Amino acid sequence: AYLHVELDNVDIDDIEMFHLHCGRPAELGPIIVDIGLMGDIRDYFEDNVLTIEITNADIEAVIESGEGILGVFSFGCPINPINPEVHVVTIGGMEEIARMSELYFNLHTGSHTFFGEIRGAYYPVDMGQ
Repeated sequence: AYLHVELDNVDIDDIEMFHLHCGRPAELGPIIVDIGLMGDIRDYFEDNVLTIEITNADIEAVIESGEGILGVFSFGCPINPINPEVHVVTIGGMEEIARMSELYFNLHTGSHTFFGEIRGAYYPVDMGQ
């Protein structure tokens, strides 16, 4: 999958984290992709545009980065809420979450570290296929 985000009126030096979460944008959902695990976020946004490929390995890296009970509920998206320890590990699973309108991004800055500076939902794009 490819992620393309353009920023305007955001100080790149103030960016602390950038995540894709599962859940509705008004909720605090678990992280499915952590751009910070892929490299330096500020470098990615150097020209105010981030375009990056996301792979299954990036989703798995988030799950592996979580520790303890907090990790079970905050790192990785559960396939079924009844068993939160079994997580989505593929781009196909992430696509299914997006099709249910349960995928959003969150850009965290120094001024808005916890809830994030910018939150937004993902919508399917017609690629002319």
